[in-house]
Formats: sequence, C-alpha cells, structure tokens
Amino acid sequence: VPSSVLTVQPAMVNFTSSSNLVGRFILSGSALLDGVFTIELKASGTSSADYESNIFTTTHVLSSATKAPAPALLSAKFVNSGASITVTFDSATNRALMTKQSFPCSDLLAFVNVNFTTCSWTSSSTVSVVFKTAPVATQLLNVGDTLFLRANFVKAACIAPADCSFYDLAPRQSVIVLIADTPVVPSVSVR
Repeated sequence: VPSSVLTVQPAMVNFTSSSNLVGRFILSGSALLDGVFTIELKASGTSSADYESNIFTTTHVLSSATKAPAPALLSAKFVNSGASITVTFDSATNRALMTKQSFPCSDLLAFVNVNFTTCSWTSSSTVSVVFKTAPVATQLLNVGDTLFLRANFVKAACIAPADCSFYDLAPRQSVIVLIADTPVVPSVSVR
C-alpha cells in the first residue's frame, strides 16, 4: 500500500540485544479508508539473522463511515487466585454506558447466583467479576458453568468522528467459564 494511502508510525523500530523486543505502532489513513491489510515484520541490519523474520498479521481497518460490529463475548476465565473472573470481549465496547466504578453483575451478565457478585470494567474490553460473601453451601459460578451476556446493553466503542448512533447492540451470548492459567494451589498448615 502506498504511504499516501496508509502510513505506519513509527515506520521503523530499532531493537538491541538489551531491549525488550516489544514495539507498538499506529496505522493512519483517510477517514474513508476501509479494507483488510497484512502487516509484515521484517528484520534488517547486521544481526537480522538472529531474529525470526517474515512474521505476518492481518488487520481489518474500518472507515469512520462503516458500522462497527457488535462486540462478541470472547471468554470468562478465573484469575490465578480464584477470587474473581475476567470476562473478555473481542473488541472495545461502550462499557454499556455504565459510569459507576462498580455495579451489580446482574446489570450486564447472567449466571448462577449472580447476586453474590460485583462487576467493574477494567478496560473497554474486560470486566472483572468479584465474589461477595455468600451463605455457606451457596453454589457460585464455577469452572465449566455458563456465563451469559445480557442482550441489548453493549455496543462497539464509539471513536470520533464516527456516527455511532446506528451501531448494533450485542445480542445475548454465552461462554463457558475457564480455569485460570496458573491456579494457586491452597496450602494447609496444621498446628
């Protein structure tokens, strides 16, 4: 793609053996630019053979006139401590227009004994589900249970100058709750 159509900033990133090998960039183009683009990482320079090259990723750029798709519920996974669950969407949301720091999870989600949880948006694409104190023997959300997104609350994030009034609301969706990546194993000390 010619640089007059789409620019990448910065155009080049220098890595050294002592750097963390992480880079960020911004794609920039006309407000009407729309399409699927492939981004390729090309290593160059005296040490280029030391690094993997020809790495590709594909991204879909939407014009400001294109209706963004409704966010999809991607996953619900326990954090390592087991104290909360992170619910993730596939893209940035409008946070269901919620302005409070925390809110009843039942305002957005549905699952077994949802009333014993509090939710908070930790980013525009993630929600933290925290368990409150519940009576003994109360069944709480567990690995393998189904978590539902309530219909007609979440839209794609609105980024100016887009007209977001016609964005679709996300329908009811569900995911199975997953175990943490590295769950903490409790230890017992008997004295």
